[in-house]
Amino acid sequence: MQSISHLIHRHYLKKAAFLSQLSTSIRSRLSPDLAPYCWVADITTNQLTIITNRAERATLLRYQQHEILKQLNEEFSTELGRPLYRLRVRLDHRMSDNITKPTKSGMNPHSSRYKSECKKLRKILE
Repeated sequence: MQSISHLIHRHYLKKAAFLSQLSTSIRSRLSPDLAPYCWVADITTNQLTIITNRAERATLLRYQQHEILKQLNEEFSTELGRPLYRLRVRLDHRMSDNITKPTKSGMNPHSSRYKSECKKLRKILE
């Protein structure tokens, strides 16, 4: 039986790992009441997208955007290639407030997306 890494293109695995590193780095500098509810969703040329589940958390992230971008540009300058200039914060109300600890992948273990991805992986592995 093949491992899951043989079924997913290497580019996507690298991007997922990098987004997870970015999430971990950001969470390490956020307050404990905000950190578990923030995930790096995407990174484009000069823009970072973070997802959270409540408007008040999104507002806190927007207030901290300059510090977050500065930190990531310093810490990941070689991996990014170009500096990040914009932070985009998106809301996903499907995410639960009952989070005890984020998963290693950075996904919310209570979200429907996480559960559907787990089901897909189980089907592939069968």
